[in-house]
Amino acid sequence: MSKDNITEQHILQAAEAVFLEDGFHGARLQKIAQRAQINQASLHYYFRNKENLYRKVLENNLEHFYKLLEVFNDESLSLAGKIEHFVRKSWHLAQERPHLFRFLIMELHKENNVLPLKNIFSIEDSHLAKQLKQAHETGLIAPISVEQFIIYLLSVTHYIFIAQRSLECLFTFSSLPQVVEEYITQLPRHILRYLKGD
Repeated sequence: MSKDNITEQHILQAAEAVFLEDGFHGARLQKIAQRAQINQASLHYYFRNKENLYRKVLENNLEHFYKLLEVFNDESLSLAGKIEHFVRKSWHLAQERPHLFRFLIMELHKENNVLPLKNIFSIEDSHLAKQLKQAHETGLIAPISVEQFIIYLLSVTHYIFIAQRSLECLFTFSSLPQVVEEYITQLPRHILRYLKGD
């Protein structure tokens, strides 16, 4: 990776943290530059203005999220394999990019959000939808639409990362990582039990 790319990534990481802390309107380029340990002129050289920087942060976060969703169309994985993969990848992504899920939720809840959303595939025609239909027809799971399953899966998988600050009030900080890891380890099994109607 070139020096320019390293600097750009460093700026994006700093900007993401500041935007999450202060919101778009409250964020100051000077604070982002200080967090990235560069001068403000360098920040302008890479991104010109706050709007460009914010959009790039959003695009980066969305790309990571889209890659996570690609598992739903992976024909090499069983239904159980898809669930296991999605939960584990979500966990790794939350460790690598701890602000990602909260950042996307924060932006989605704005009235005039600027998320550059795109349809990566039709969920109704996805491999996951076919597997759910086939599993129900063979009596392996209770009836559920792919849309309802995705809502459930996102809720039980991502809420724990979005609500981390709330959880820190309930658990001692030292025990929280262990609690989360145990939850993630057991989650695929609980999701399968949910699908079976147990």
